[in-house]
Amino acid sequence: MTGSITEVRAAPAVRSIERDVDPVTTEIVRQALASATRQMDLTLSRSACSQAMTESSDFCSGLFDADARLLVANRGALFALSMSFGVTAAVDAVGGRASLRDGDVLVINDGFLTGTHKNDIQIVCPLFVGETLLGYSSVRAHFLDVGGKEPLATDTTDFHQEGLTLPGVYLERAGERCDDLWRVLLSNTRYPREMAGDFEAVMAGCRAGGRAMGRLVARYGLDRLLDATEHILNHGEASMRSFLRSVPDGEYRADGAFDDDGIGDELIPFTIDVSVQGDEVVVDLTHDAPPEQHGPVNCPLPVTVAIVRTAIVSASGSANLINEGHMRPIVVRAREGTMFHPRTPAPINLYGWAFDIDFVLRALSDVVPAIPAGGCGDIGATMWWGEGDGDAAPWAMLEDHPGGQGASRVADGGPPTFPLVTAGMRKLPIEVWEASAPIRVESYELAPDSAGAGRHRGGLGIDVTYRALGDCRLTAIAERSKLAPWGLDGGLPGRANAITIGYPDGRQEHLTKVSGLRLTEGTTVTVRMGGGGGYGPPSERDPKRIAEDLAEGYLSEQACMRDYAEQAPNADPALTEAKA
Repeated sequence: MTGSITEVRAAPAVRSIERDVDPVTTEIVRQALASATRQMDLTLSRSACSQAMTESSDFCSGLFDADARLLVANRGALFALSMSFGVTAAVDAVGGRASLRDGDVLVINDGFLTGTHKNDIQIVCPLFVGETLLGYSSVRAHFLDVGGKEPLATDTTDFHQEGLTLPGVYLERAGERCDDLWRVLLSNTRYPREMAGDFEAVMAGCRAGGRAMGRLVARYGLDRLLDATEHILNHGEASMRSFLRSVPDGEYRADGAFDDDGIGDELIPFTIDVSVQGDEVVVDLTHDAPPEQHGPVNCPLPVTVAIVRTAIVSASGSANLINEGHMRPIVVRAREGTMFHPRTPAPINLYGWAFDIDFVLRALSDVVPAIPAGGCGDIGATMWWGEGDGDAAPWAMLEDHPGGQGASRVADGGPPTFPLVTAGMRKLPIEVWEASAPIRVESYELAPDSAGAGRHRGGLGIDVTYRALGDCRLTAIAERSKLAPWGLDGGLPGRANAITIGYPDGRQEHLTKVSGLRLTEGTTVTVRMGGGGGYGPPSERDPKRIAEDLAEGYLSEQACMRDYAEQAPNADPALTEAKA
C-alpha cells in the first residue's frame, strides 16, 4: 500500500541583500568558491588510500551556506545535488545549528537521508566566523567497504544487509576525535587501513575548503561575502527560469523500464510526467509508479530529486557551477512507498543505477532541441576482492566504465564517457589495476557496430576483458541491458550493456547483475558497455562520414550494408575505397 505524495522544492531566497555587490566582485567570489572545491578535491585525492578516491575520483566536494544551500560543487551531479539533504540531516541529527561548534566533524551515510548507498559516506564540517555560522564544507565519497554482506552487493533484500548505518553523528567534537566511534568504524570494514586513510583524506579536504572560505571572509568581510553568494544563487535561479520560459508550455510524458530488481528478472516499467508552465517545471513520478522493490534498486527520495534536477539542469545548458538557485524552479513529486520514494528498511544498494536522467530528458526531447538520443545509461560497475596470498592483506578494487552517449541534432555522439550523473569520475589506469590486484587487463577497445545509426550516429561503447590470475570474487552491474539506448527522430538504437563470464572449461555465462561471484584462476570477465542511439534517419547520413567510420573500424561492412543500404549503391569513391 503506497502512501501520500511528497512534493520537493529547493530552498528559497532567505537573505535580503543589504548592499549592492557589483557583478565583477560577484563573479570573482563565484570562481573563488569553485577554486576552493578544487582545492578540496586535490587535497583529498592526493592523500587518500583507496583507488576509488586517488584514481577514479569517486567523490564530490561542496560548499554550502548556513541554510545548507549548495553554493558550488565541481563534479558528480548525483552527489552534488543530493548533498544538501545530507548536510541538513546530519545537522538536525545532532541537535540543530545551535549545537554546533568550531572544529566539529559530522558523519552520515543513511541513504534514506542522503540518497545514496551506505558506501557513500558524507562528512560535514561547520564553518564559523567568530560565533557566526558561515556555512559548511562537505565531501561525499565512496568507501570500499562498510561491513555489508559483501563490499558491494546487487541482491540485498533489506537495508540492514548493506552495512553499518551512520545516522548523523559526531566524528570530532570541537576538534577532538570521538575515539569510540572511530573504533566502531574501523571494526565494521574489511579494509580498515583504507578506511582510516580515506577518512583522514576526506576530513583534510573539508578543512581545505574551510581555510579557503576563511580567506574569502578576510578579503571581503562577512556581510559582503554573504550578499555576493545570495547574488550567485539568485543568478542561478534567473538563468534556469529563462531557460524554462523558452520551452513551450505543455504536458510531456516518457515511458521507461528498469531491467530488474537484482533478485528476479522481470522488467519494471514506469512513467514520467513533465509539466512546463511559464518559468517552472514539475516532474511527477506518481503515475503508475513501481512499488518498493524486493531487491536494492529502490531510489531514496533525495537521489530521485537529484536525478530529476540533473536532467533539467543539463537540458538547460547551465551545468557549469550549478548551485541551489538553479533548483528553485524545479518541483519533484513522488509517492511514498514506491520505488522513487521507498521507506526503510527497503534495500537501496543500487539506488541510482536504474533511474538515469535520460528518461527525464526523453520526455522533453520533442521540445528541447539540444537533448540527445539515449546513452548507455550505466557505469558498468565491477567490484573485485580477494583474501590475499600468504602475508598479503585482503584487497579490493572498484572499477567503473564509460560508454557511448547519444547523438544530437548537430553532431555524432562523442567518445565513451561516464553518464552526466557521475561527471568528473575517471577511468582507473590499467597500470594501477595490474599493479594492485591479481588481475590482467586483456583488452580495452572501442566496440565496432555498437553505435546506433542515424544522420548523426551515436557514440561507440567499449569492450573490456579482464583475466583473473588467482581466485577472487566479483560483483558486477550492467543496467540497461534489456532496453537499448534509443534513437530520436528516426535514429536507430545503440547496443545495450552486457557482461560475459568466460570460465576456464570453455563455458560462457551472460549476466546483468551478479553479487559475490567466485572466480577461479583463468576466468575472464568481459564488460560490454553500450553505444549511444542515433539521431535522424540513417538514409540522411553523409556518405563521407560513413566512409570515415569504415576506415577507422568503427563500422563493419555488414553493419554498413544493413543500416546504410540506401547510400551504399550510390556511394562516393571514398566509401567504395573504405569498404574495399
